[in-house]
Amino acid sequence: MSRTLRRRYRERGIDDAVFLRSMLDLRYKLYECYEAYGIWGSFFSWWFSGFFKMKLFGIGRLQFEIRPFGMTYTSRGVTLIPASPVISVHIPSSGEPFTSECVWESYRAAADFFREELAGAPVVFYCNTWLFFKRHWEILAPTSNIYRFMSDYDMCEYGDYEDYTQAWRRFGIYYTGNPDDMPADSSLRRAYVELMRRGEPIGWGTGVLVYKEK
Repeated sequence: MSRTLRRRYRERGIDDAVFLRSMLDLRYKLYECYEAYGIWGSFFSWWFSGFFKMKLFGIGRLQFEIRPFGMTYTSRGVTLIPASPVISVHIPSSGEPFTSECVWESYRAAADFFREELAGAPVVFYCNTWLFFKRHWEILAPTSNIYRFMSDYDMCEYGDYEDYTQAWRRFGIYYTGNPDDMPADSSLRRAYVELMRRGEPIGWGTGVLVYKEK
C-alpha cells in the first residue's frame, strides 16, 4: 500500500518528505503498541485510512488534515461556523522534541500545503487533545513545551474522562487500577499519579489557533 501511495504522491506533485513523514506513523503506532501491550502491531487500525486516502499528512513534527469545524466560535476577529474548514492538528507519539520552533515550522509548512484547498478561507488550526487538559495550567511550568503549545491556542472547551482508560496516552501503558503501578519518570507523569491517587479526573480540551506568521 505504501508503494502505491508513494506513486500517487508523486502524481500529485507532493514532496517525498511529506510522504516519508506520513508513513513514519506506521512506526510510531508499532512502538506505541509494543509499549502498551508488549506485542508488535497496532491497536488503531482505523487511524491509517486518512493517510492512504491522502487526507491526512505528516508535515514536519505534526500531522494535519482539513475538516469542518463543527461549531460556532469567534477567535481573534475570525468567526467560525460548523461548516468552516479548519486544519486539524494531530501530535504523533514520535518521541521527537516538541519545541515551539519545530511546532511553528510545521504550522508554516501546513499553511502553505493547504492554501489551495482552503481557497481563501482564514488559516485556522484546530486541535482536540489530552495535551489541552485544563489542569495543565496548574501542574505544568510555563517553560514546558506542552504549556507553550497550549498557550498558542484559544480554548473552546474542556472535558473530563469518566475513568482512567485514556491514561495510557500519558503513561504509555494502560491503567492497572493502582496509581503506584504507573511510571513516574517525569514531572508530568508524577503530577498525574498524584491526581489519580486523589481520585481526581483527567481530561482533554479543544482549541483554535488563528494562524499568523511568527
